[in-house]
Amino acid sequence: MKKQASVSEVDDLINRLGFTPESAVEAAVAQSGLYYRAAKYRVSKMHARVDAEAIYDQIVAETDLKLRNSAKAGGDKLAEKQILYLVTTNAKVRDALNVLHRAEIEEAAGKELLEAYKQRQYCLRTVSDLTSADRFMQAQATNGLDAVKERLRHKYGEDDE
Repeated sequence: MKKQASVSEVDDLINRLGFTPESAVEAAVAQSGLYYRAAKYRVSKMHARVDAEAIYDQIVAETDLKLRNSAKAGGDKLAEKQILYLVTTNAKVRDALNVLHRAEIEEAAGKELLEAYKQRQYCLRTVSDLTSADRFMQAQATNGLDAVKERLRHKYGEDDE
């Protein structure tokens, strides 16, 4: 079975989702590494779900086969509904099903975490675009103000001489 991500790894990924406008540059620098970690986490949860599903299917098949062989050896006849009931109420099958359900939940959470990092990237891009536009507008305003100052100096500087 694959090594599972620790809880602190997931907590770290969740805690690092947010950023402030002041920390946007640092967040943008860290984004690719964090996205990669989130993707690895998501894939590990997918593998865990696939493994849990295979184990569940194996336990169901083994339990079904044991019940059929036991009934056949005892000369009993079991209806399919009886076999299904006995299989689904078997403790090992229920435990494997619980593990499978937990793995499915964790896989879904991994998908959502990865999606959150995609959204984070979009937000960082938007902040970057807005910052670039703001800097451009400030530069244009500064250039325009400098031109006005120069014209005023030229106009009034000539009058004072």
